[in-house]
Amino acid sequence: MTDKIQKSGDTPLVRGHGLAPTEAGERRALDYIKRVEWRFAKTMPEHPHCYTVVTWTPELEAGFRWLAGMIAKHSRSEQWTEGRYSSYLYLGRHKYWIMSGPNVCILINRTGAVASGPSKALE
Repeated sequence: MTDKIQKSGDTPLVRGHGLAPTEAGERRALDYIKRVEWRFAKTMPEHPHCYTVVTWTPELEAGFRWLAGMIAKHSRSEQWTEGRYSSYLYLGRHKYWIMSGPNVCILINRTGAVASGPSKALE
């Protein structure tokens, strides 16, 4: 059975069909997310968010790269600021993004998911 996790207009995003991560993928991502430090980005208070850096926990780099790949594969493009777009992956109460390719990025960002964002069973 597939779980519908979000509706974007009339098109549901369904787990396990390339549009949203599988439940096992979400659990793996959330496990990594809980194990690393997230720092508030003090240099951008007008856009409050946190970030983690791959070198802070080098023993977890494989998990970092896996999550970055998941973000690249399952994110959706949204307007970030006027005229600028970014791609976000929604997991739990946050949305995550990277700013370069998953194999070269050094940090992963996150911010609280807005009320109009997707809901998800796994928190």
